[in-house]
Amino acid sequence: MQVIDMGRREYPLQGFLKTVYFLGGLGFCGFGVFKLAQFLPRMKSEVGGMAGLDAMMIGILLVSVALGLYLILSALRTRLLIDGTRIAVRSAFLERSADFSEVQGFRAISTRNGTVWRIELKQGLGSITIPGGLVGDELRVWFQQLMDLDRQGR
Repeated sequence: MQVIDMGRREYPLQGFLKTVYFLGGLGFCGFGVFKLAQFLPRMKSEVGGMAGLDAMMIGILLVSVALGLYLILSALRTRLLIDGTRIAVRSAFLERSADFSEVQGFRAISTRNGTVWRIELKQGLGSITIPGGLVGDELRVWFQQLMDLDRQGR
């Protein structure tokens, strides 16, 4: 089969989803940092050190900051890359990629939040999931070259 070389294309998260991730991340980070700044000086002034409830509160606030950083990184880094015959999906911390020759086919998976596409790789190499917020017209052209595993299974 002749593979269509579409050059290099990048698809970041779509505007609305990117905005939600970024603003949500800023909210979680801001809340966590603000509350930590209020909480820590009060703790130092108390006699007897840190109680269990204080430690739990600090843990919750640190998790809030970590979640916020994850959402911000997701908004800035998440993207789909198509470079000739190679496809890659980058998330906040990971990047999965495959060449067209390594791809067995794809499946469309319906979730309550929409449809995601999963590229199944040959020889049990796993799969690459493409979130619905990364879909573009050229991506559909690239997918038309692949075997629809859902259709084949029916």
